[in-house]
Amino acid sequence: MLKIYHKNMALFFIISICCTANAIALTINHGTKIIAVDGNNDNNATVLLALCNARDDYYLKYSVNNSDWLDITNFVFDTLTGGDIIDFALAGSGNGNTNDNEFYILSNDLNDDNFSATMFFKGDIDGFKAQQPQISTSYFKYLVIEWDVLAYNKAIYSISATPWCGEGTNNDGIAPVPEPATMILFGTGLIGIAGFTRKKMNLKAPRD
Repeated sequence: MLKIYHKNMALFFIISICCTANAIALTINHGTKIIAVDGNNDNNATVLLALCNARDDYYLKYSVNNSDWLDITNFVFDTLTGGDIIDFALAGSGNGNTNDNEFYILSNDLNDDNFSATMFFKGDIDGFKAQQPQISTSYFKYLVIEWDVLAYNKAIYSISATPWCGEGTNNDGIAPVPEPATMILFGTGLIGIAGFTRKKMNLKAPRD
């Protein structure tokens, strides 16, 4: 039932934004790709990606711009370019209750009934600080991915775009990538509204 709920609600790209006095937290109730955002005025447009906690029952893998899957290990950084699109995958290690043929791709959440994911973005950064790519909305320093694997229970990983999984002083970060289907629906809605408005204007126009 949880998976069906995700599939139905994802058409609207449901995002809940929780505001406090000090921070904005963004929660997405299904898996999606993320984009690296460079926020430094250092002209190198790079973002350091780090895994802040590792497990021995699952491996966390990632793919950059649809590349082959790579391992990301505890406190190991990989240097990305601002604008890179990153996807994650959970792979069974064969330890504990897992087996080595398990492989769950984060962005495939809505099409895979074997798991579901929730993404928690934390440590918001004002969008005007973004250098590459330039964005108009807030982006974030941290990402916590909670994988709910039906065969196992839960696996939680924390991803950081700041030095050594700490606060740091830079403005590098990450942000969710909107789904193409959502953008299509949004665009279709705008077209429909434009067509409806034009029709109303034609009806109101004086006839010769």
